[in-house]
Amino acid sequence: LGKDTLTNIVIAFCDAIKAAGYTPMFYTNPNWLSNYLNKDKLIGRYDLWLAQWQVSSPSYDCAVWQYSDSGSVPGISGNVDMDYIYKDYTGSSNTNSAKVINKTSYIRSQPYVDDYGGSSVKLATLKVGTSVTWLSDDGYGWSKVKYGNITGYIQNSRIDKKGISTWRQATITGIPVYDKPDGKVVKVLPASSKLTITSQIVSGKYKGWSYILLDNKDLFIQTECIKLGDKRMKT
Repeated sequence: LGKDTLTNIVIAFCDAIKAAGYTPMFYTNPNWLSNYLNKDKLIGRYDLWLAQWQVSSPSYDCAVWQYSDSGSVPGISGNVDMDYIYKDYTGSSNTNSAKVINKTSYIRSQPYVDDYGGSSVKLATLKVGTSVTWLSDDGYGWSKVKYGNITGYIQNSRIDKKGISTWRQATITGIPVYDKPDGKVVKVLPASSKLTITSQIVSGKYKGWSYILLDNKDLFIQTECIKLGDKRMKT
C-alpha cells in the first residue's frame, strides 16, 4: 500500500480511539517503523509500543517496549511476550475531569436507568460539585466515568463535560397494554387507537395507571399515554 496509505490508516484508527475518550497506541517494530511507515508523522503524536527483541535497549523512545517473545510466566505454558512499560496510565494526566452539575446524581452499572427491573443498579451517589474521571461517551447520552474505585455510567446531562452526546430520539410506534399495573404486556396498540377508559388510579401504589375495557377484559395502560375525552371516571 505504500508508506503514505499505511500511515494514514494508523492515524485514522488512533484518532477514532482518541475521539472515543481512550488513549491510542500503535504497535510496530523498527523495520516497519523505518521502512513501511512515515515515522516522523507518528512518533510523538501517539504512544508507541515497540517490539524489538535481543537488544539491550529500544531504538526509539516508546511507552511500551516488548523486549522478548520467548519469556516465561508461571501458570502459562509455552513462550510469552515480555514488556517494559514506561508510562503511568493510571494517573489523572491521562484522563479528563468532569464535575456533577444540576442535581444529586448516580453512577450506574449500565448506561440506562432500570430501578424497577434492577439490571442497572446505583453504584454511587454523587452530590453537585463532585469530581469524576471522564472515560468515554457512549453516543446516546451517557458517559463512562470513574469515581474512586468505582467505574460506571452517568447521564451526560448531569456533568459539565463539553461536546458529549445528548439523548437519543425515538418515534412512538405503539402503546403497550398490560394485564395489571407493572405487569406483563399483553398487546401493543397503534398510537392513534380509540380506547374505552373505565377508570383511572389517581393515588396509591399504582397512581398513573388507567383501567381499559378491551376484548371484554379489564386491562391496564399508563395514563400518560392516553388523551381523555370529556368524561373522567376515577377510582
